[in-house]
Amino acid sequence: MVDNHIHSDFSPDSNMSIDFICNRGIELGYSAIAITDHMDHDFLDGSYSFEPHAYHDAMVLAKERFKGKINLIIGVEEGFQPHVLDEVISDFEIIQPDFIICTNHSVDEIDLSLPDFFIGKNRQQAFTRYLETIQEGILKMPSFDTVAHIGYIRRYAPYGENSLTYAEFKDYFDAIFKGLIEKGKAMEINTSGLYRYGFLMPEIDIIKAYIQMGGELITLGSDAHYPKAIGYQFDVVVDLLKDLGLRYLTHFIERKPVFEKI
Repeated sequence: MVDNHIHSDFSPDSNMSIDFICNRGIELGYSAIAITDHMDHDFLDGSYSFEPHAYHDAMVLAKERFKGKINLIIGVEEGFQPHVLDEVISDFEIIQPDFIICTNHSVDEIDLSLPDFFIGKNRQQAFTRYLETIQEGILKMPSFDTVAHIGYIRRYAPYGENSLTYAEFKDYFDAIFKGLIEKGKAMEINTSGLYRYGFLMPEIDIIKAYIQMGGELITLGSDAHYPKAIGYQFDVVVDLLKDLGLRYLTHFIERKPVFEKI
């Protein structure tokens, strides 16, 4: 098993050290573990980014320290925004990641955690624009391996009824799936919604539709920011995926997919 989405203290919202995360992965019997810290340019107050040289050096040293015990996957959760792609390219050149998560924390240069994005939009308008931005990221992100936590917008949407279903937004999801499949990229199943909000990201109906369209690459990530969240409910999700006919989970080593039978 591999947890493909964990934040260390290089992210402002986590206090777990790289060594702690690796040791926790060993305790859980994982073959590998991915540390994927936030790199969001032009986002909030600028704190959701790190000095890439320092990150690269710390990760390379840790990878060597834990060699033979657990495979540390050097990852990054890189925020997609069309106007910061030069900075994104620079990040990748310096960090030299094994694994890149494309994430959409902002839409139209507005952080989704702020109410500003939702002003003047009903639920369908807001969710449609969010899904369009995911499509745009798949097309324009300079490089990536998986798309993170589809459904993230539900955490902040002010509509009361915040469901995001495949049936309602079929055309947009089909375009997302088509883009991922054609480019050979993965879709993340993120369990952080389960321990924070009571829902999986994305939900089962969306995962089922992706698999039925021919999607085979799925990464599993806890998005852990504290110890108890690492690997949260992975056993439950794996059982659900088996029921949907998925035979393998995917993780990435040196940007190449590795398949692990479930």
